[in-house]
Amino acid sequence: MKLMVDMSGVQFTVGRPFASKTDQNGAQRTERGTGRPLSVVQLVAIDEAGAETINVTVAGENPPTLTQGQSVRPEGLEAIPWVKDNTKSAQVAFRAISIAPVGAVSGKASATSTAVKGPDS
Repeated sequence: MKLMVDMSGVQFTVGRPFASKTDQNGAQRTERGTGRPLSVVQLVAIDEAGAETINVTVAGENPPTLTQGQSVRPEGLEAIPWVKDNTKSAQVAFRAISIAPVGAVSGKASATSTAVKGPDS
């Protein structure tokens, strides 16, 4: 079961641009099953209740160049609950199919596009 995030009424801005998602040894992590590289972007989600900073992982080659403060729209934003082993505390990871600047056409990924596409599953 996927827990999709309701993004109605939420505005997203970039807190920190895309960076490679790395393991404890500094190697870039890849998506299971496809081998595509994983990247992470920090977003600030703002709604009528306030703001929250979240890190969102996206799989794909050539993540778009984003700048701090830029308005963006995640496509297929999913919340993934997990428990941290050493503390047994509940955590939430976020993953998206793509992140596109507001006003850009999402769903068309290429080396020059502004969206990174991930798997549909």
